[in-house]
Amino acid sequence: MFAQQLLDLMQIGIFGMLGIGFMGAVTVLITHVLAQRSQQHMAEVSQTNLNNVHSLGIQAIIGANEMKIVDASLEK
Repeated sequence: MFAQQLLDLMQIGIFGMLGIGFMGAVTVLITHVLAQRSQQHMAEVSQTNLNNVHSLGIQAIIGANEMKIVDASLEK
C-alpha cells in the first residue's frame, strides 16, 4: 500500500516536471516570436525615419537653391 502511494507520488512529480518543461519551451517560443516582431518593427521605424531625414535634406537643398535664384535676381 505504501509502495503504491510512493509510486503515485513519484508519477505526479514526473508529470509535473514534464509539464513545467513544456510550459518553459512554449514560453521561450513565444518570447522568440515577440522579439522577432519587435526587431522587424524597429527596422521599419528606423527606415521611415531615414526616409523622413532624407526628404528634409532634399527640401533644404531645394530651398537653398531657390534662395540663390532669388538673391541673384535681386542683385541685377
